[in-house]
Amino acid sequence: MKLNIALATLSLSASIGTVQCLLRGSSSSEESASVPSSSLLLESIGDSKCLSITDEDSCNTSKDDEGLSCVWCKCSAVPSECLNTEQAKNVPPGVFECATPNSTVTDVETDASTDVVTPVSPIVAQPSNPGDKRYDGSLMTYSLTDGEVDGSLCDPSSKSLSGYVDISGSPYDTDGNKQLFYWFFEKRSKTSNGSDNGNVADDEIPLILWLTGGPGCSSTLALLTENGPCSVNDDGTSTSVNPNSWTEVAHMIWLDQPAGVGYSAGTQNDYNEEMISEDAYYFLQGFFEMHPEYSTNPLFVVGESFGGH
Repeated sequence: MKLNIALATLSLSASIGTVQCLLRGSSSSEESASVPSSSLLLESIGDSKCLSITDEDSCNTSKDDEGLSCVWCKCSAVPSECLNTEQAKNVPPGVFECATPNSTVTDVETDASTDVVTPVSPIVAQPSNPGDKRYDGSLMTYSLTDGEVDGSLCDPSSKSLSGYVDISGSPYDTDGNKQLFYWFFEKRSKTSNGSDNGNVADDEIPLILWLTGGPGCSSTLALLTENGPCSVNDDGTSTSVNPNSWTEVAHMIWLDQPAGVGYSAGTQNDYNEEMISEDAYYFLQGFFEMHPEYSTNPLFVVGESFGGH
């Protein structure tokens, strides 16, 4: 089953533009009989019985098949979801606000050899040397969660991916809640006038990482109003293909950075170029690990205004 980012809410002004979406499962007609269309299949959190619960009160007083408490995770941008406590740790905290597990429904684990039931304690990642405040990128751990975007949202002639980079483990992710948002589009298979888009070999197509300046301006803004594959219509609820998009000639990644900018969430404590650039570097490592098909393309880092720094 291919994961798609389905449009959940499109609440856009003609000048700013805001796209709010969530990874949801989609299925072919052959699969539709066996796969509920309402199933949430977030690659980063897996499946759970909690996901089938649609009522907040029922969610917060239930457990899944593994004995983990269910918690209701609210979101103003997309439908709220019922997740188990482990899944709730892996959703972007700046996007979802999850309830505290019900004190009467305790998560437990059982020692099979003694049948002793003990409470499950959350594991909190710590720097290898908390007292050492020197900058050390080796302390960081990154994971990428993404999915394919429904082409009808912006540009059906270009494959699109979007998602979050979790940088928990970074010594600068002091609250363990940084999530960087990006949106990727392949070079268009056809030009805006419908003709074939050149004979460039796949591995020779430029890959451009776009960083809007500021500092602190969202690259999603540039995608929807400047050099991206679509722009927001005056009705604020739909988009039109941009014939002058940079995806006419290149693969493009628009990255909201640092944390707190655009859809990127988390504590806003980045204060120098080294910290921000390190995060961008590890984002690219995670992206290429998940999508090695783009790892041999020539890479260009491009930005406007302070993005050039």
